[in-house]
Amino acid sequence: IQKYNGREEYIEMAGGIFPILVLLVSKGSESFEKAVDDLWNNLDEKEKQLMIPVLIFSSYGVNYPYSIFEKVYPDSITILSNICDKEILSMEDDWLKTWHRYISKKIIEDRLKLRPEAILNHINHFIDNVPKENKYESFLFSLATEILIEIEQELSTTFEEVSFEPELSMSIKEINKKFIDVGIKILNKVIELNPTSAEAYYIRGFAYYNKREYDKALEDWTKVIEINPDDAEAYYNRGNAYYDKGEYEKAIADYTKAIEINPVYAEAYNNRGVAYAAKGEYEKEIADYTKAIEINPVYAEAYKNRGLTYYYDKREYDKALEDWTKVIEINPDDFFGYSMRGRIYVKKGEYDKAIEDWTKVIGIMPDATEAYYYRGLGYMKKGDYDEAIKDFTEVIKLNPEDVQAMVYLGDCYKNKGEREKAKEWYLKALEKKEKLPNEEQERLLKYLNELN
Repeated sequence: IQKYNGREEYIEMAGGIFPILVLLVSKGSESFEKAVDDLWNNLDEKEKQLMIPVLIFSSYGVNYPYSIFEKVYPDSITILSNICDKEILSMEDDWLKTWHRYISKKIIEDRLKLRPEAILNHINHFIDNVPKENKYESFLFSLATEILIEIEQELSTTFEEVSFEPELSMSIKEINKKFIDVGIKILNKVIELNPTSAEAYYIRGFAYYNKREYDKALEDWTKVIEINPDDAEAYYNRGNAYYDKGEYEKAIADYTKAIEINPVYAEAYNNRGVAYAAKGEYEKEIADYTKAIEINPVYAEAYKNRGLTYYYDKREYDKALEDWTKVIEINPDDFFGYSMRGRIYVKKGEYDKAIEDWTKVIGIMPDATEAYYYRGLGYMKKGDYDEAIKDFTEVIKLNPEDVQAMVYLGDCYKNKGEREKAKEWYLKALEKKEKLPNEEQERLLKYLNELN
């Protein structure tokens, strides 16, 4: 609540927070239903209009927080649905009333049947027929936000976990794209009604950005800046679009402007550091990551970026080790943190620690080819060839084209004195010699000649 300046803006963004507020209020109420009524009755008419699209979808279990509600209050979905029905029936506006009743019946039915094409058709039908009146601006903005932020994410997650009906012809990627397109279409209507709606340009910019239409995203965020020159987040997001276009100087300029407006904008420092990295300006890059960490000492992404620079570009392995250890402290299940720290331990010759970290990676991601590869390398460096052979064999099982793993298998068998097996793996590697450096090819050929 403190994050947003005005009540109206809070309500617009509060789709996922509303049920949590109800839950909190209900702790001091006679019942969940009483808590909902108290909270709902405290909203004015405009706020209710903003919240109805959220509640319509959410009350039918589309929004994740409501699924938690069901476990605490089994009747919560029914209660929230009743609020929607009551508000819809009391509406004087025939278009809104028709929309909400139709949505409640058709879209929810099709969602439960997992028919995204039908849902899209229903929404498009009503958006094409919305009256061009300013009073619908808030409703349309709320609906677009709900589709772009909540529905698209929820539906894509749902569809990934279930079998589709036979008539479903779109892929998950196509479904997501079409929902984004619908959100953009609705925001176009909002902007027609209110050409100075910074919020509509801002959200539409995100939609274009997610579609990788960076020029259109740039136009929208530039429009936000024209309307509100002190919007740090607009500069930050425009900087991200410039970065993705490869225009690093413009990205740096926008991140810098965002920092001028908000000197504790840790994400802007971090992303400016990434832009400096793209230009090879490593000292500036590291300085920005360090500043981001000063602002937010648990900012894992900044530690990761600084750790990558210390490892790959500066080759300062002790500093890299500190950063990746911090990443793991922040998130003990970060497999990439263990992966990078394992590499550093190999560089430092601390093979037992490297093996421990790569084993942790495998525990998190059992199919991580790289983890078996580097753990095998650690075992090989230690002289534990039997364990190394197991890991390199697993690498080839997961990726039959990994030529370097074939070479290392040959090396392990050679060091064990098993010449025929060494020869077998060297020959397999040489069948794909175009993937090997010339010096490696020469080494294998020399050994094979010695065997012959």
